[in-house]
Amino acid sequence: MKSLEIALDSVKPEKLVHNTVKIVKDNLVVHNDMYDLRSFRDVLIIGGGKASAQMTLAIEKLLKDYSKINFKGLINIPNSQIINNRSASSKIRMNLASHPIPDESGVNGTNLMFSYVDNTTKDDLIIFLLSGGGSALLPMPKQDITLADLQETNSLLIASGASIHEINTIRKHLS
Repeated sequence: MKSLEIALDSVKPEKLVHNTVKIVKDNLVVHNDMYDLRSFRDVLIIGGGKASAQMTLAIEKLLKDYSKINFKGLINIPNSQIINNRSASSKIRMNLASHPIPDESGVNGTNLMFSYVDNTTKDDLIIFLLSGGGSALLPMPKQDITLADLQETNSLLIASGASIHEINTIRKHLS
């Protein structure tokens, strides 16, 4: 049983962020990439997925002691997630959206993320967090495709027993 607990703990989103993202002196280090935080005015955190709330909270915890920078953002999380995730982040808005069938809240959140990105400058760092469920939680129907079309297609694909790979192959052409 102890081995199972260790294995499960090792893949927790916050643990993966902790193992992957560090602050070394004034640098944000992600894997082997380094970003000098002194060169940024703001950090924008955006994204979505079933693990994105935990990932966001881990990033926020990492940056909270770095008071030289402002950070803000928005992530789309499943509306089934516990609401206390929403209050745990003081700077990042957690937008509840539908999973696995996309909804208007997900579309609105995605549009708002694009608006945030459009208003960034070279002095801003964008951190995009994506985890499983992102294709449903970050919908943006392509031109001439309605949200209703996207919802119906997703429902039919799920009901058909298609694999997630097959579903995502079709989703990427619609949204």
